[in-house]
Amino acid sequence: MAQPLFQHARSFLETRLASLGATAQTPAQPATATQTSGNGVWPRAPLARRLLADVIDRLVPLPFIVAGYFWPEWILVVFAWHWLRDAGPQRRSFGKLICRLRVVQDGSRARCAWWQAAMRRMGMALAQAAYCLPGWMLWAFVYDLVALSFVLLTPSGQRPEDFAAGTMVVTEAAYRKR
Repeated sequence: MAQPLFQHARSFLETRLASLGATAQTPAQPATATQTSGNGVWPRAPLARRLLADVIDRLVPLPFIVAGYFWPEWILVVFAWHWLRDAGPQRRSFGKLICRLRVVQDGSRARCAWWQAAMRRMGMALAQAAYCLPGWMLWAFVYDLVALSFVLLTPSGQRPEDFAAGTMVVTEAAYRKR
């Protein structure tokens, strides 16, 4: 029962990736998805590094999320942290710094503006603040799943906010090559 379901899911994902321009690769070849942009080819940030950076960034304000259950004022701290974490001078959060990732403009590979970094974090900030409110946890979880599915299914690995802000996440090495 599980084997046919797994094969069906795998064939669906391969078909979806092929329609997006990616090709299936053998396990011996490393999978590197790229996005063709106005300035050439952009290497896609590895999913494992993006997930690790996100986990690190979610663990930093965890005490404030717990405090938000008891003192609702702390929800503002959680919201502010997640909203402004990529808007610093380097345009990367603590997790992105550790994982050597960077947020850049989609069309030029230049460092994004502070308002683009803040705009791309708005949905995540609202979702993280919603985790402080028991009645909104399900919606926050659904949002996280939708954002993850965008990262997995788009060739450039962009979330909905990245499309809206005109940004994407790349590795530090790709940023340095610009």
